[in-house]
Amino acid sequence: MVRLVMLSVGAFIWLVTEVMPIGLLTDIAQGLHVSPAQVGLLVTGYAWLVALTAIPLTLLTSGVDRRVLVASLLLLAGGVDIACAFVTNYALMAVLRIMLALGHGIFWSVIAGVAVRLAPDIPVARATGWAFTGVAVGFAGGIPLVSAIGQWLGWRAAFLTCGAGALAVFAAALVLLPAMPAQRRRLDLLRLLRQPVFVYIAVLTMLVIIAHFTAYTYIIPL
Repeated sequence: MVRLVMLSVGAFIWLVTEVMPIGLLTDIAQGLHVSPAQVGLLVTGYAWLVALTAIPLTLLTSGVDRRVLVASLLLLAGGVDIACAFVTNYALMAVLRIMLALGHGIFWSVIAGVAVRLAPDIPVARATGWAFTGVAVGFAGGIPLVSAIGQWLGWRAAFLTCGAGALAVFAAALVLLPAMPAQRRRLDLLRLLRQPVFVYIAVLTMLVIIAHFTAYTYIIPL
């Protein structure tokens, strides 16, 4: 159970890292001397990049031990968040967010499988539910929390706090996670794309998420 909680905290960190610019939109814009719309692209553009790269990058890393992969992704989140706290121009911030987006899709693609393997005696739905609890908590409390930190101490402090949290979970993953050799599976994407129900669900999900990110990202200036 401790391992599942650790994984859930990792999900919380990744979710907050993904959407952190939302609550700090105007502050980051002022700090980097750009428009709020440009800062918004650090979230909406990030989301598009995740959507486009999640499947191919997940397949590319399918042979990597899950312990190594999860720990590496947490290290990536921590390192990039801390680096973002010290950037002085928008272009560098965008490059760092691109690096983060490339790891983001992989993390969400493997977290459910890792949770099931960590708790084989727990029902699958319950194990994955524990892992994804961090997502709900991140949306409900994580964004207001980093926004508050940004208001009190500045937006850079919010990135530092999130980065430190990611590195703490990275250290916990090295200690708590056992070796989990990859279980390669062949995925026939062309066959899936020929199934109308799959295409319908995929397109509907894409439209809902686009609307969600577009509205949610720019709520502060609105």
